[in-house]
Amino acid sequence: MSTINHSLVKDIAFVFHFNVLEYDLPNCAGMSRVFYTRFHYDRSNRLQEVDCRHHSPFSTVVLDSYPSRIWFSIMEVKEKIEKLLNDPKQYQMCKKMVPLNLSLESWSYLSTNLVNSGPVVARYVRSNTKKYMHCDLGLSSHRIKDILTLVRIDCLIGLEGARKIFGSTFGIGVRNRAPNKGKSRVTLHHSDIVNFVDVQSNVHYKEYERRKEYVAGQGIDFIYNPASRVLKIQLRYCKVDAHKPIVTDTLKLREMLRNGSAVQQDLEVNSWVSHITPGTYFATPEGQLASVIHVEGNNVYVMLDYDANEAVFDLIEAARLLKN
Repeated sequence: MSTINHSLVKDIAFVFHFNVLEYDLPNCAGMSRVFYTRFHYDRSNRLQEVDCRHHSPFSTVVLDSYPSRIWFSIMEVKEKIEKLLNDPKQYQMCKKMVPLNLSLESWSYLSTNLVNSGPVVARYVRSNTKKYMHCDLGLSSHRIKDILTLVRIDCLIGLEGARKIFGSTFGIGVRNRAPNKGKSRVTLHHSDIVNFVDVQSNVHYKEYERRKEYVAGQGIDFIYNPASRVLKIQLRYCKVDAHKPIVTDTLKLREMLRNGSAVQQDLEVNSWVSHITPGTYFATPEGQLASVIHVEGNNVYVMLDYDANEAVFDLIEAARLLKN
């Protein structure tokens, strides 16, 4: 196991083969520290494709490197949050919570990067009675005090900062049932319901109210006990229609739909290019009838009605006019 001085670490870049991100880690979109590699320079300085079987994202010198420990901690926290959010039941206050063991170095990395985005940070003192069994089978109890650290994400800036660590789907869960083994994946439809952490609804909360241990406002709480190395994650969310702007804008679905529509239109126009041949007629934007005389490269030479001179159109533009 490698040891490292955390204060000297500026940040970590997690580099995977693109096949790993495509098939094994499909939900890494938006994670600003995740990169992929596909090509590399060999000893002769020639560009070669990276073999997925021979590419290791972490150090092969030590069995358990610092970047690998941080990465798997991020994945475990991400998985726990997704499990809480991907629930068909509506949330109940203070009951949507999951604990997990997290090392001090992993909490140091996560908390430092979360705090930089401006969430609520508070500390609480808890007194607990701990019972002990001795070597002679005797029993005793002692009162101990634990200092808990709370990092609460309840604002838009904090949520955007957390998504750079955990991905663009952080704070969103689906209620659809996952497919069984061998069946095709389940896609999100227009009328589906999603679980959504709507931090924008917390604008009326005052600063001192945000620091309370139990609040009614929506958000995600990370409560860490350094003595026991236990991290508790609490969620408060609402149900939202998947087609609402608050969901589509978060996942950039509108932009994707627009881009997809433009690509589809371009494909349809390209299919009409082959029809631009001599003798073909199409209407110009001014309403004149154009007769194709000949085609040279991307230029289409036409003769317009009531005009003795030739006119030149771009091939794609002519195909679009013919299609319309």
